[in-house]
Amino acid sequence: MMSAVYAPDVRRRQFTGFEALAVLTTLLHRIRNSDATWCIPEAADLHWWWRLDQRADERDCTVWFDDGGEPALAVTAVRFHDGLLADILRLPSAPIPREALDVATELVTRHAGADVSWSCPIDDVAFAAALLAIGAQPIDEHLIETWIDAADLPPVPACAAGYTLMTRAETNPDVEHHMVARNGPEVERRLQESPLYRPDLDLYVSAADGSVAGYALFWPDLETGVGLVEPVRVHDAHQRRGLARHLVVAGAHRLADAGSARIKVSYMADNPASRRTYLGAGFRPGATIQTYRNPAR
Repeated sequence: MMSAVYAPDVRRRQFTGFEALAVLTTLLHRIRNSDATWCIPEAADLHWWWRLDQRADERDCTVWFDDGGEPALAVTAVRFHDGLLADILRLPSAPIPREALDVATELVTRHAGADVSWSCPIDDVAFAAALLAIGAQPIDEHLIETWIDAADLPPVPACAAGYTLMTRAETNPDVEHHMVARNGPEVERRLQESPLYRPDLDLYVSAADGSVAGYALFWPDLETGVGLVEPVRVHDAHQRRGLARHLVVAGAHRLADAGSARIKVSYMADNPASRRTYLGAGFRPGATIQTYRNPAR
């Protein structure tokens, strides 16, 4: 786990860059370790977003600390395309104080020219009320979490004929990283800055002509015992060959071998192909997450 970078006598601080990633990782570890079922992003989610994180303004990450100097609450946002993805992170079932709503309102006001999106579990009444109070409204966009225990993983299905499963660890480093096309030329450098990233769990499927047919990235978090699958992609020309399921199950077994007791992958509710892949691999639905949005003004 990354070491904390805050002073224990400070009750509220703002962070940017790698310091923000570190302190939010500590908070998310604390939350997950207090409740294995509480619906939150995993710390690994933030590490995946680090590849694009443009958190240049420390006001986009405000963290409150308890009397022991441990992070207990955060209002945070990262840039994504022309908008922001924001969240209020708190300990399980803890109230959301007025001060946090004020910080969230200020964040929305400061970014009035961009859409600010929030992810709220559909059964988190307190969070939904807080989002409505700062002017966010629910939109027709839902994310479904799915989970599987490592002990329940099915056997790895065979890879389709003509395709080979590879890892970044066994690939010549002079070869362009397989995620560059969608994530930019800096993606590998940014991933390597994360202590949760492992090149041997950065999987891709190579076609017979040497091109990349699909890929998936697996994040083992030894602090919580949760393994995260994010992202999973098979290119259009190679779909309907079982490559996604092969990637997911093969990578999930490697997460289990790396110490993950439970494994998580999420999909958008309007994506039936992803639903078939994950449920067909033995994952079971968990929380449904509703998107709320403060639209650009």
